[in-house]
Amino acid sequence: MKWLEVWTKRIKSKKSEHEKAGWGTAGGQMYSFEIVKMMLNLKGDELLVDLGCGTGLFAAYLRDFYSGLWITGIDAVKEAVDAAEKRNLLNCTFIQASVGKGQGELPTRIRGLHSAVTSLGLFQNFDGDIFVAIGEANSLLKLNGVFVFTVLNADFGGDYHVPFSVDGKPCRRMSVDRIRKLMDSIGFRDVFVGSFSKLKGELSLDVAKYHELIVRGRRT
Repeated sequence: MKWLEVWTKRIKSKKSEHEKAGWGTAGGQMYSFEIVKMMLNLKGDELLVDLGCGTGLFAAYLRDFYSGLWITGIDAVKEAVDAAEKRNLLNCTFIQASVGKGQGELPTRIRGLHSAVTSLGLFQNFDGDIFVAIGEANSLLKLNGVFVFTVLNADFGGDYHVPFSVDGKPCRRMSVDRIRKLMDSIGFRDVFVGSFSKLKGELSLDVAKYHELIVRGRRT
């Protein structure tokens, strides 16, 4: 599709710009950031939640483009949240809380308010319930809000090194069929699933082409 070609060109054209700004140290991560940013299609004045925010790297990336964006980062690891807070990012708040545990840890005050929720790699690295976690993402969104996440691709048939999570177990992978069923059962609509390479900066409708998936759904 033509829009895929346009996106790929835009992603690759950002390389020198990002490297000059210091993002080259993040390696291929800047490509996944750029793909997610374009999937969100933000105006720049919305409320956004980043689940599994880590040390706030994606929040810092978004802040470079949208000075009016209000970002809440959520992570279960206190050290990561502390590091994110030390960035002193404008209009950014970081909260220590678990996702996908079904224990109501996400603050009720932030539910139903956000135009976008993101999660980059969280689902492949955590031991929670994915159904619960996607449901929590849905609860954070306002009507027509968008959820975008990335995860390792169980439908990828090529050879690659399977990464391990912090607990020493192989990272979790998800199939496209399971993703679509989960998103549909929770109530997301207009679901898009594509595979992408953050090393090449390419996005494909061929879901078996690359070993990472990007998913976008809209709350209706």
